[in-house]
Amino acid sequence: MLNRIPFAIPVLFLSGCSGTATIKNAWMVESSKENSSIHVEISANDAAFIKRNQTYFSVVLTECSGKGKRFPLEPMIGGKRASDFEFDIPNVTVVDVIGSGPSWVIKGYHDPCVKLEGGGYFGARLKSNQTPLTIRKLR
Repeated sequence: MLNRIPFAIPVLFLSGCSGTATIKNAWMVESSKENSSIHVEISANDAAFIKRNQTYFSVVLTECSGKGKRFPLEPMIGGKRASDFEFDIPNVTVVDVIGSGPSWVIKGYHDPCVKLEGGGYFGARLKSNQTPLTIRKLR
């Protein structure tokens, strides 16, 4: 019995946990001629899971058909890099995750969708639903 304990402890750490974030809304805003911002709304609970489990992830731009190229964008939450895990989760129900990228790349997608994908230490995984990206104009 005691000879099994050294094997059980690493299994507990390596099994990790998985999270499924639900994208509630996603849109793109052209912030300049060179760059556009993609906004992805997730629940505060999903943001807390990311922070608590130190889950590294990307905002992934894809074609809605699932075919073609994928373009990962670095996520920001509350003006801070999500990968630093120092972002605040205010007392709200929805958190805005923002990824910025070159406008010409984003506009190159015929039917753009976004999703969140990533992982962390000890096997933590994050996946989300795929959501169509709407385009909003700055006023």
